[in-house]
Amino acid sequence: MSDISHASVVFLNPRDNICVAARALESGEEITAGETRVRLNGPIRLGHKIALRQISSGQRVIKYGQTIGFATEMIQPGDHVHSHNLTAGQFDRDYAKCAEVPPDPEPLTGRTFEGYRRPDGRSGTRNYIAVISTVNCSASVSKYVAQRFDSSLLADYPHIDGVIAFTHDGGCAMHFGGEMHHMLNRVMGGMARHPNIGGFLLIGLGCETGTMGYLLEDQQLVQIGGLPSQKTGPLVLSMQDAGGTQKTVEEGVRLLAEMLPRPARDDSGQRDHSGDRMRRLGRQLWCHRQSGDRRSKRYARGSRRHVGVG
Repeated sequence: MSDISHASVVFLNPRDNICVAARALESGEEITAGETRVRLNGPIRLGHKIALRQISSGQRVIKYGQTIGFATEMIQPGDHVHSHNLTAGQFDRDYAKCAEVPPDPEPLTGRTFEGYRRPDGRSGTRNYIAVISTVNCSASVSKYVAQRFDSSLLADYPHIDGVIAFTHDGGCAMHFGGEMHHMLNRVMGGMARHPNIGGFLLIGLGCETGTMGYLLEDQQLVQIGGLPSQKTGPLVLSMQDAGGTQKTVEEGVRLLAEMLPRPARDDSGQRDHSGDRMRRLGRQLWCHRQSGDRRSKRYARGSRRHVGVG
């Protein structure tokens, strides 16, 4: 692909027989796309297509390495390719996905990063404490608890990156054990088990359909590290049992204050300054929906390098 920071055109795929103008081009200008250099036969507006090779009437016009239409007349190198000489046409398409599998990258060894080893074998790049609301009714309380732990309070705990609240607008008025219930449980369980979470507190109202007990059993949640007073399971609070909003907030703050020192010990969250094996780092690859997007290509290259470490 062309370096579009200074190029006059964008050449998207080596198989393409057209390129795209990256700026308004004048007739007679010479452009370079890959290994091909052509002189323009007329002015080309920004974003419009330019023929790189001769395309006979009825032949395919290729962009992104895919057929985007057929020439309706002879098209010469340097010609403007648009609706006046291009039509969609009919043809069979091969919708095979991921058919072009690149070779495995060369193995990389000795690559490490500073991370937090978790008991399940994964490693995180951050060390947060999560306050997870199990129902919309406890969302505000969860936020109030997290807000108490500002940067000034956390200054004494450099191993903690922050206390964050996870809230949502569901948790009640749904079919108990139904699809939506299980989906919400999976999301909350994923938050609690995320390798960037060193510990968590669950806060519910008490009468919601998405009961706390069912969540713990369904997701088999176990507190990372635990607390001396609650070794048998995760920290949980019910607003109705605690006596309302203010009492729940105060109790949540108290419980998290006890938790703060613990994610610094052992495999519960000690940052390993000697590094951790890159293969422990979970990969997240986000690709833009538009083909050929530069961000997608950068993420893909980074992911391939990551795969190379095993």
